Amino acid sequence: MATVERDPLTRTQYVGKDFDTIFDDLVARAKTEFADTFNDFAESSPGVMFMDLVAYATGSLAWYMDRQATEVYLDTVRFRVNAARISRMLGYKPARAASASTDLSVELAKTYSMNVTLPAGFQIKNTDGLVFEAASSAAWVAGDISAKTLTVSEGVTKRAVFVSDGTENQRFTLPGLSEDGTYLVGQSCVVTVAGVEWDEVELMEVETTDQFEVEYDEDPPVIRFGDGLAGNVPASGAEIRVSYRIGHGDTGNLSSGQLTKEVAPLIVAGTTIKLTITQPEKATGGSPPETLASIKANAPRYFAARGVAVTISDYKALVSSFNDPQYGRVAMVGAINTRGSATDTELQALMQNVTDAFQALQTYVQTRVDGSQSDLADIDSYLEIFETQRGLVEDETTNLATYAASIASIVTLLGSYISVITDRSSQISERGQDIIDRNADASDVMDASAIQTYCTQVDAQIALLQAQMSALLVQKTNVEATSEVLDDIEFQLLNNLGLATARSGTIATDLSEIETELTAQDAAVATALTSIEAHFDEHLSSASEANMITVPVLAKDADGFFTTPSNGLMLAVADYLESVKDVTHTVNVVSGEEMLVEAEVTITLKVSRNYVASSVIADVEAAVLELLKDREFGETLFLQEVYDVRGDVEGVDYMNVTLGPSDKLDGSGNLVPDADEVITNGTVSVAEVS
Repeated sequence: MATVERDPLTRTQYVGKDFDTIFDDLVARAKTEFADTFNDFAESSPGVMFMDLVAYATGSLAWYMDRQATEVYLDTVRFRVNAARISRMLGYKPARAASASTDLSVELAKTYSMNVTLPAGFQIKNTDGLVFEAASSAAWVAGDISAKTLTVSEGVTKRAVFVSDGTENQRFTLPGLSEDGTYLVGQSCVVTVAGVEWDEVELMEVETTDQFEVEYDEDPPVIRFGDGLAGNVPASGAEIRVSYRIGHGDTGNLSSGQLTKEVAPLIVAGTTIKLTITQPEKATGGSPPETLASIKANAPRYFAARGVAVTISDYKALVSSFNDPQYGRVAMVGAINTRGSATDTELQALMQNVTDAFQALQTYVQTRVDGSQSDLADIDSYLEIFETQRGLVEDETTNLATYAASIASIVTLLGSYISVITDRSSQISERGQDIIDRNADASDVMDASAIQTYCTQVDAQIALLQAQMSALLVQKTNVEATSEVLDDIEFQLLNNLGLATARSGTIATDLSEIETELTAQDAAVATALTSIEAHFDEHLSSASEANMITVPVLAKDADGFFTTPSNGLMLAVADYLESVKDVTHTVNVVSGEEMLVEAEVTITLKVSRNYVASSVIADVEAAVLELLKDREFGETLFLQEVYDVRGDVEGVDYMNVTLGPSDKLDGSGNLVPDADEVITNGTVSVAEVS
């Protein structure tokens, strides 16, 4: 049998769609198919020029086809707007931008003789001009200046007016979002058609109702009405009024104390009302539109949930897509199927509250006990002082008695001296008078006169002695009175000494009894907590019909790290889950703050030559902080992730990394949180090796 000679098959390389491959294939085909008619393959030949142009056009077309193909699959899409369109076909609408919110304390700076009302929409700003608007009004009656709590959310209200032309699927573009970093706040559109308010829906529903949809992902955003089947058509010529809010997403997450200024003064009946505004809590809940990566992750989970929360994944997907127009949306959500007290975060929190309250009481009582013991020591010290003072008083009383007796003796002696001197003075005076009466000579008269003078002086001395004696008698009386007072004091000291001693013993007994009772109560509380845990373990076990789902939620602070959400946001999430949860589930929305694991990152590095150490250290620290943002529940922080920072920062020769806390590390030094925990920033220490 003869063999038929055939030319080898030309193998088409379907994956070679780049310019060089296409050009080489064209040249090879020309040489094979047109070898007899074309052989000018110089670069300057027209044939090569045409092959070059065809290769360029084909390569470009192939590139655009590849890019177009990637944009029709959620896994490969690269542009957010296309991801939003794909997810829309899955019934998922990416989360919109949300406004941060907080509660302010507002009070009148002085009293007014009229009622004062602060209206909803009143604007308050920080020093950077970021505006927050009041969600509701506040009122003061005349004379009232008390503080009122005012809930505010970031953003400015805008209004637009359109006119319907009566056609189907009408679209109206919302103006006012020209600035970078400004977004249409989700669920903030209020639309009235001919004075009747219409309802915003996620996606147009096949119902002839007054509904509209907002296409948040268009630039600028668009309001779309129905076609008569999915949503009514606004009548021709009807006036369409739209009120909406423009916000700045996570820029509105402010720390406390920043919102203190009014955008414009409050004026009531022509009077400017002076306000005192304080911000005790930080503003949270603000977020930009959902990221591309988040859409890719959440859209399939949302589609699988079918609008009903049954599985853990359902809860995460539905809460991640939830947006409240006033309180914003959560930054991270977890879901725990509670099957025991250990995973019931609310129960653990309540039990911890009981423990904390008892420990606080114990600390307070112990402080008082310690203070009483100190008082006892002081009482003992006072008793010693009292005893010493009592001895001193007793000694002084004895000395005073002796002194009084000495004074009495001196007074008696002075009295005898005065009597003797008085008698002698009388005798001398009589003798002198006799001399004068007998008409004695001149010398005798002179002696008599001298005697008389002496007698006068003696009388004066006697009078002085009598006065001193009277003074001594008065002093004696005072000494005796003082002695009686000292006796009374000594009696009181002895009495108080006895009372203090008795009281000291009573206090010591009371303190001992308090300590005994505290020990007993501590044991009783521990027993009660153990019983509570056992009770819940029994009712929440896998054999039980109870289905308790704990949903921890987190918001972001001004630095972009997880923090506790506002009570309003948690309540809004709880209300939403009540409408979508399985009927057999009991849902408990809690703050995830207690589930945060604060990472401890310690880095020592060597800075390359010709680099500024402080700048390199700051860059490394900033890169690590970014690494600690937006972690998932249960997501491990691997050492290698931190070491990879070196590739992102220039000027690092080498680095050594350790992580903490130590009780969360595995054998390789990776930081491994529990399934219901999430890693966030704790401490980041970066230092240069010497």
